[in-house]
Amino acid sequence: MPEEVWDSSVPLAIALAAERKKGDQSEFWPHLRLLPAEPQALWLKTPAEQSAIYDDLGDLIRALPSILLYFLTALATFPCMLDVLYI
Repeated sequence: MPEEVWDSSVPLAIALAAERKKGDQSEFWPHLRLLPAEPQALWLKTPAEQSAIYDDLGDLIRALPSILLYFLTALATFPCMLDVLYI
């Protein structure tokens, strides 16, 4: 592990874990409770969870053409929406 990563990330991760372990007794709890309870990194997921994520992404990718068509149709029908998009 590069030294600059160790110098910044590891102490922060240790402090975060220690505060999170305190739960609502931590002075930082109002902020810590907003963090996800489960790891968000794909490589920390089980193979089944990874497969489900890939399936969901595939569904989204297959739906994109119809979503884009719907959006373009709405813009053609209501050109004033462009004003809202550029705010």
